[in-house]
Amino acid sequence: MEYDWDYNISTVKDADEFARFLVEELKVEYNPGDDFSKYTDADGDPLFDEFDADLYNHISMDCFNVCDKEDIDFMDLIYAHEESL
Repeated sequence: MEYDWDYNISTVKDADEFARFLVEELKVEYNPGDDFSKYTDADGDPLFDEFDADLYNHISMDCFNVCDKEDIDFMDLIYAHEESL
């Protein structure tokens, strides 16, 4: 899945797909308190450029907001995908 600024997280299913994307495709150890601009590879180089970091930060906040409205913890979606690996 390719995400851009036009993409809208509007359902828990959308949030779950983004959780899958983070865990299975990007292979990041997601922490909601971390800005995506701080994620680095083993050599300490940034994993994301400024555009992608800002985009993923924005989408993550949308995921939390959508999930909160449905009384679901977005991190539970992340954990479910981590456990499936």
